Amino acid sequence: RSFYYDAIELTAQARDLTGSSKGAAISAHKLQLQSITAGMQKNFARFAYGDMRGILAQVNGGLAIGATVIAVDNPSMVTGSNGGARHLSPGMRVAFVTANDVTIQAAVEVLSVAPNGMSFTIAAPGLPAAVEDNSLIYVCSSTSIPLGPAATSAGISRNTDPMGLQGLVNDAAGFPTIFGLSRTLNPTLNSQVINVGGGLTDDIIQRIFEAAQMYGASNSLNPEDMRVLVEPNVLRAYLALAQATRRIVGDSVQNPDIGTRAIHNRTNLTINGQEVIVSRNAPYGQMIVLNKKTLKKVNRFNGWIEDTGSMWKQKQVSGFFVDSYVAHWKYWGQYYMSEFRDSVRATNITTSFVYYPTL
Repeated sequence: RSFYYDAIELTAQARDLTGSSKGAAISAHKLQLQSITAGMQKNFARFAYGDMRGILAQVNGGLAIGATVIAVDNPSMVTGSNGGARHLSPGMRVAFVTANDVTIQAAVEVLSVAPNGMSFTIAAPGLPAAVEDNSLIYVCSSTSIPLGPAATSAGISRNTDPMGLQGLVNDAAGFPTIFGLSRTLNPTLNSQVINVGGGLTDDIIQRIFEAAQMYGASNSLNPEDMRVLVEPNVLRAYLALAQATRRIVGDSVQNPDIGTRAIHNRTNLTINGQEVIVSRNAPYGQMIVLNKKTLKKVNRFNGWIEDTGSMWKQKQVSGFFVDSYVAHWKYWGQYYMSEFRDSVRATNITTSFVYYPTL
């Protein structure tokens, strides 16, 4: 896609009355733009950590006609019931496609998302059709899109997202085809994936970094180029491990371990000497060790096409003028990797999970 966009509408009276501190604490125009900017940034983060398929989550349990509460799991197809609704927001229109990705069963608008991130609600009268367990949830353009074959539908986000880290840092078992190429036939397109299936241990940490060092392309791995990407729950699990195994020796008082540094300063954290990047948008229960030099980011974010407001247009609505502003965000290009083997992804890490909703 070349451009992503959103729009706001507000009356001329609201715009004028909130244009100064005499009328309101904040400009209505500014407040609305901040809201849609945050929404766009949330989507861009989902793209960066996604796998191009555009799947927001899966339905957790079959649903009958008229259901208004939809339980969800596996956000962006990352296995787990934690925070299944993390990519859903009120007002979003979504479509339910059968688990085999063949048939669109229904399309609805999200009314609200549960505080624990495990379900969302839709308005009465509820689902217009039954939805099967493990159905795939996509963004859709309208709640009245034609039902039926998903592969030929232009109304859903199926396979339209840019490629992200879930697809790039993967192997033939997890994501068989990358940019149209078979990972089985082209083994250099495989990254190392380690299924932890439990909590972090010193042994697991060592295995993750050994995989990057031993499996990576020869002469291309420089520790200074490596970055560790985690979400807050995984970082907290690692800090607990560091605290439990802390040893004060030699110059440790002047150069404390990560557990001590994290208490005083959340920046410049390292794991095994590699810089840690903590993102609330990173996949749950995963640790990605990435060679930043091999990740090529050809997409660009250039801000609003019109910052001056010259795209404002007036239109007559119900007897008074409404100012309509379409906010476009320049976005194009793709992520790719020049060397897949230098990066490692550890999955299914058990944590004491806390859900942090993103607005």
